[in-house]
Amino acid sequence: GLPVNHVAIAATGEVDVPAGDHDLQVISDDGIRVWVDDRLVIDHWTPHESAVDRAPIARGRHRLRVEYYDLTGFAALRVEVVKRRL
Repeated sequence: GLPVNHVAIAATGEVDVPAGDHDLQVISDDGIRVWVDDRLVIDHWTPHESAVDRAPIARGRHRLRVEYYDLTGFAALRVEVVKRRL
């Protein structure tokens, strides 16, 4: 029941990051902003084709805030914690 174009989403949540080296990884098509503990860590707010952005995230519990929009065409949004590639 959601529209297929001109969509915006704002979401908050928490994540508990295990020990080790991890990144917060987002895959987005159009604009994305992500805050960790009220600090902006990913700011790819201009319209773009599907892209991957990463920011390091420390061990422990963190508050996340995500803002996303899609204008037209293909839409993609994925937010996850991944082990850092060395």
